[in-house]
Amino acid sequence: MKKAIRLGLLSAITAVAVSIIPMSSALADQTLQQEEKQQKKQPFNGKVDAIDPTVQTLTVGGKVIYISAKTQISRGGQSIQLTDIKVGDDVHGQTQMTFDGKTEALTVKVGAPEKK
Repeated sequence: MKKAIRLGLLSAITAVAVSIIPMSSALADQTLQQEEKQQKKQPFNGKVDAIDPTVQTLTVGGKVIYISAKTQISRGGQSIQLTDIKVGDDVHGQTQMTFDGKTEALTVKVGAPEKK
């Protein structure tokens, strides 16, 4: 009788362990995909539609782009501030998605992109 209980208990533990492993693997895959999406750089370019220095955003082509303390902003190779950009300026650069789904600028360059 004790042998049957032990065998049953061992089977139950094995079943639980086998069901947890795929769930944790799927969760790890989902987390990895989310991190890759966040880190994927996306280029942007266009004219500035709006600037909101209060919340540190630019709107380019209808898309709101958040400016962080790490964002490198430049004009003609010289570092500038967000407040130096004017509505109608041509801008281009790189963005990435943040963990909460916002588009954050990595770089913003004022002026038309160089033609290759």
